[in-house]
Amino acid sequence: MERFIGSELAAGSISHLNYAQKVAQVPMVLSLLIVTVTFPRLARASADGDTWQVARRIRQDLVIASTMVLGAAAFLVAFAPVIIKVLFEHGEFTADDTASTASIMRVYALGLWGQSAVGLAARAFFAQRRPTWRPARVLALGLVVTAVIGGVFAASAGTLALAAANAIGITLAAVLLLAGLRRGIAPVSPRRIAADVSRLMLAAGGACAAGMLTAHAVAGTPVLVQLAVGGLVTTGAFAVLTVLAGPDLIAPWIALRSRRSVRGRTESGETSEPADRAGRNDATGKSDRTEPAGGGDPAGSAGADVPLGRPLR
Repeated sequence: MERFIGSELAAGSISHLNYAQKVAQVPMVLSLLIVTVTFPRLARASADGDTWQVARRIRQDLVIASTMVLGAAAFLVAFAPVIIKVLFEHGEFTADDTASTASIMRVYALGLWGQSAVGLAARAFFAQRRPTWRPARVLALGLVVTAVIGGVFAASAGTLALAAANAIGITLAAVLLLAGLRRGIAPVSPRRIAADVSRLMLAAGGACAAGMLTAHAVAGTPVLVQLAVGGLVTTGAFAVLTVLAGPDLIAPWIALRSRRSVRGRTESGETSEPADRAGRNDATGKSDRTEPAGGGDPAGSAGADVPLGRPLR
């Protein structure tokens, strides 16, 4: 849709949009890697009917993905001209191209959280046994919003209107998908999610402000020095503000690190699942754990990774 509307704008507009999007989407893709790795745990909990574990998994993944993408967005907004200059200002790519692309990327970065949240929420819907059209319907609505805003304002605001339309459309879709998780998927608390994301956004805003002040202070130094110093300041400010925003925003990272430690011990020959170790008879090697009627064990099958070879019930 952006390309279609942008084809009516000045020459080079679509190229500027493309460069800006390709750079800005890198942190979003990286944040979704975490969600992809934890998807088997979500699928196991969903298969076992453990809606509490599904809700817990969704919230933890959302906090981790939001932290990654919002911290990166703060850096992208603060140092967009320098980033674009280092990557593309060579040959026929002029300083004017850098300025246009950087302006687009700053606006486009505002929608990165929405893109990441859509990927996370869609996985939760598709982890269910029954098919659902809700993600498709919601994304269609987001596309309509993007098209309407872009079509109305592109003539006056150009590529910035298209970037803003993209950010608004995808963020609306993300909010609707997350809100829809409560119906038939898991008892996800919208207020809890809103509180988590709002605090992370405030931390990202503070980090972006610190980054912009740093960008102004180090202007004139070599561009690589600007990026290095700016990255350290922005990341440090975001980390400090996130910690101050509440320990519950740090807990998912601690849990992720502990799971990596368990996985590392597994590779050295130990059992990966604490529940399996607790429920196994050392003398016979068989499990003496009994499952409650009508559901799986939250600490075992739903709460641990799915070992290869274990059939889904």
